[in-house]
Amino acid sequence: SSVCTAFQFCKRSRLFVYSPLKSISEYQAEQMYSHLSINAFNICFNGKFDCCQDIVKRLLCKNRSNNGTANSINWVRLLFQTTYYFSSYFRVTIASKEYVTFLI
Repeated sequence: SSVCTAFQFCKRSRLFVYSPLKSISEYQAEQMYSHLSINAFNICFNGKFDCCQDIVKRLLCKNRSNNGTANSINWVRLLFQTTYYFSSYFRVTIASKEYVTFLI
Protein backbone atom coordinates (compact mmCIF):
# COMPACT_ATOMS: atom_id res chain seq x y z
CA SER A 1 0.00 0.00 0.00
CA SER A 2 2.94 2.36 0.51
CA VAL A 3 3.88 2.06 -3.15
CA CYS A 4 0.24 2.68 -4.14
CA THR A 5 0.21 5.78 -1.96
CA ALA A 6 3.49 7.02 -3.42
CA PHE A 7 2.17 6.74 -6.98
CA GLN A 8 -1.47 7.69 -6.46
CA PHE A 9 -1.10 11.22 -7.86
CA CYS A 10 1.20 10.29 -10.75
CA LYS A 11 -1.34 10.59 -13.54
CA ARG A 12 1.00 9.25 -16.20
CA SER A 13 1.86 6.10 -14.25
CA ARG A 14 0.12 2.78 -13.92
CA LEU A 15 1.01 0.55 -11.02
CA PHE A 16 0.55 -3.21 -11.13
CA VAL A 17 0.88 -4.85 -7.72
CA TYR A 18 1.58 -8.58 -7.89
CA SER A 19 0.92 -10.89 -4.97
CA PRO A 20 0.49 -14.62 -4.47
CA LEU A 21 -3.14 -15.68 -4.07
CA LYS A 22 -3.98 -16.64 -0.47
CA SER A 23 -0.34 -16.28 0.63
CA ILE A 24 -0.42 -12.91 2.37
CA SER A 25 -1.80 -12.03 5.77
CA GLU A 26 -5.28 -10.54 6.22
CA TYR A 27 -3.64 -7.28 7.30
CA GLN A 28 -1.52 -7.11 4.14
CA ALA A 29 -4.50 -7.99 1.95
CA GLU A 30 -6.63 -5.29 3.57
CA GLN A 31 -3.91 -2.70 2.98
CA MET A 32 -3.30 -3.70 -0.62
CA TYR A 33 -6.83 -4.36 -1.83
CA SER A 34 -8.56 -1.44 -0.14
CA HIS A 35 -6.32 1.24 -1.65
CA LEU A 36 -8.33 3.62 -3.82
CA SER A 37 -5.76 4.72 -6.41
CA ILE A 38 -7.27 4.82 -9.87
CA ASN A 39 -3.91 3.93 -11.41
CA ALA A 40 -3.12 0.91 -9.17
CA PHE A 41 -4.14 -2.62 -10.12
CA ASN A 42 -3.76 -5.59 -7.77
CA ILE A 43 -3.06 -8.85 -9.57
CA CYS A 44 -2.98 -12.17 -7.71
CA PHE A 45 -1.19 -15.26 -9.02
CA ASN A 46 -1.45 -18.90 -8.02
CA GLY A 47 1.97 -19.59 -6.59
CA LYS A 48 4.47 -18.13 -4.16
CA PHE A 49 6.24 -14.76 -3.99
CA ASP A 50 8.99 -16.20 -6.20
CA CYS A 51 6.41 -16.56 -8.99
CA CYS A 52 5.57 -12.85 -8.74
CA GLN A 53 9.25 -11.88 -8.77
CA ASP A 54 9.92 -14.08 -11.80
CA ILE A 55 7.09 -12.38 -13.69
CA VAL A 56 8.45 -8.92 -12.82
CA LYS A 57 11.97 -9.91 -13.90
CA ARG A 58 10.66 -11.21 -17.24
CA LEU A 59 8.73 -7.99 -17.82
CA LEU A 60 11.83 -5.91 -17.08
CA CYS A 61 13.87 -7.93 -19.59
CA LYS A 62 11.54 -6.96 -22.45
CA ASN A 63 13.58 -3.78 -23.07
CA ARG A 64 10.73 -1.39 -22.35
CA SER A 65 12.34 1.77 -21.05
CA ASN A 66 9.13 2.91 -19.39
CA ASN A 67 8.94 -0.10 -17.06
CA GLY A 68 10.32 0.03 -13.55
CA THR A 69 9.92 -1.61 -10.17
CA ALA A 70 9.27 -0.38 -6.68
CA ASN A 71 9.98 -3.36 -4.48
CA SER A 72 12.73 -5.43 -2.92
CA ILE A 73 14.10 -6.66 -6.25
CA ASN A 74 14.80 -3.11 -7.35
CA TRP A 75 18.58 -2.50 -7.30
CA VAL A 76 18.17 1.24 -6.77
CA ARG A 77 16.23 0.57 -3.58
CA LEU A 78 18.92 -1.84 -2.38
CA LEU A 79 21.59 0.77 -3.12
CA PHE A 80 19.77 3.40 -1.04
CA GLN A 81 19.23 0.95 1.81
CA THR A 82 22.90 -0.05 1.79
CA THR A 83 23.96 3.60 1.84
CA TYR A 84 21.74 4.18 4.87
CA TYR A 85 23.39 1.35 6.82
CA PHE A 86 26.93 2.46 5.95
CA SER A 87 26.11 6.04 6.91
CA SER A 88 24.60 4.94 10.22
CA TYR A 89 27.54 2.65 10.94
CA PHE A 90 30.13 5.40 10.41
CA ARG A 91 28.13 7.93 12.44
CA VAL A 92 28.02 5.62 15.45
CA THR A 93 31.54 4.20 15.27
CA ILE A 94 33.33 7.50 14.64
CA ALA A 95 31.52 9.27 17.47
CA SER A 96 31.77 6.59 20.12
CA LYS A 97 34.17 3.84 18.97
CA GLU A 98 31.40 1.33 19.69
CA TYR A 99 30.59 -1.76 17.68
CA VAL A 100 27.38 -1.77 15.67
CA THR A 101 25.31 -4.72 14.53
CA PHE A 102 22.41 -4.42 12.09
CA LEU A 103 19.88 -7.23 11.84
CA ILE A 104 17.87 -7.05 8.65
